[in-house]
Amino acid sequence: MNWQPRQQVNFYLPEFHPVSLPRRVKRLLRELGVLVLVILLAIAVGQGYRFFIGQQLRDLQQQNDSLLAAVEVEHKRLLAPPLDAALAEQLQQSKERVEEARLRVGYLQGVDGQLDRQIGSGSGFVALMSELGQLSLSSLWLSEAHITDQGRDVALGGLVQEPVAVSRYLDLLAQLPAYQGRQFEQIDIQQQQHAFRFWLDTRPHGTSAATTTVPDSVRKLQGNAR
Repeated sequence: MNWQPRQQVNFYLPEFHPVSLPRRVKRLLRELGVLVLVILLAIAVGQGYRFFIGQQLRDLQQQNDSLLAAVEVEHKRLLAPPLDAALAEQLQQSKERVEEARLRVGYLQGVDGQLDRQIGSGSGFVALMSELGQLSLSSLWLSEAHITDQGRDVALGGLVQEPVAVSRYLDLLAQLPAYQGRQFEQIDIQQQQHAFRFWLDTRPHGTSAATTTVPDSVRKLQGNAR
């Protein structure tokens, strides 16, 4: 028999286990690792997006430069060639004719205004004809107009379908600024085959003047108004 003492060791006891971190610490470390990975991934995505945007900006800048260069070339190509001496002279003559016509129109307008002031009624030839062209009446067609003595005397003639239209026409004439205050001394209405011919004149009976046909512009204005 062996009287030596025997000693048994149970290695399954906790004190013989390897040193390990607590579960809470391990979970915290795992969460920190996941957070670090997410941050690194976000940084990588941001850097990639920044690089992509920069590349797009560089491409757009290159396209813009190319378009500007093309526009400059096209602009130089479309520039009008310099005029030769003959064309320059014709252009100068045309400008002089236009200026001369403008001066004539201004002179005529001034003469008409002077006539208006001399008459004292504010109704010269231009005003009389302009307002006459704007006036229209159903069943009445104006074919003649006489404006004499610098616009003091006016005579009108034409056709109507019924005599009462002449009375309405006189009422409309009295409302026009250029015809206000004028009295028609002669009012003549004669029956024809299919209509009545009328004659209105501010002069007394027995006077006459050369006939002035109504301009086509006046007839067109009357026809459009109807």
